[in-house]
Amino acid sequence: MHVIAAEPQFYSILVEQGSLQILLQLLSHENADIVGAVCNLLQELTDVEILVESEDCANLLIEELLKGQIVETLVQQVLGRLNEGEQDEADAIHNALTIIENLLDFRPEANEICVSQGLFEWLMIRGTKKGAFDANKLFASQLLHMLLQSSASARN
Repeated sequence: MHVIAAEPQFYSILVEQGSLQILLQLLSHENADIVGAVCNLLQELTDVEILVESEDCANLLIEELLKGQIVETLVQQVLGRLNEGEQDEADAIHNALTIIENLLDFRPEANEICVSQGLFEWLMIRGTKKGAFDANKLFASQLLHMLLQSSASARN
């Protein structure tokens, strides 16, 4: 599947065959290693540099992910469930945040979806959480900044 990430012309096959829906379902898997692997793959699939190479195929991919409520799923099943004390799980959280950043970079109007599906609240909690300043806290703060700049509902 990682090979497909570098070939956006095949994204339509992922959509047609229902592969994206399966990946979204796997984000709810009880095994954190599987969740981490799926986050890694989705992060590669949504890489903005690759998405801009083939906008039609990329739009199809992004639309399917948004229709499958990827933001809400990431918030509930990855960000809200994984333990950042475990390095592999912290990496999965970082990949989940990268997926969201990629969505916002490619489709800025997805900012309202991020706010309505719980991401804004999670970012507020994570960005202000006491403790060491790590890569995920920095990333959460950056995404929070992006949402506050671009979303009227986040500012209200």
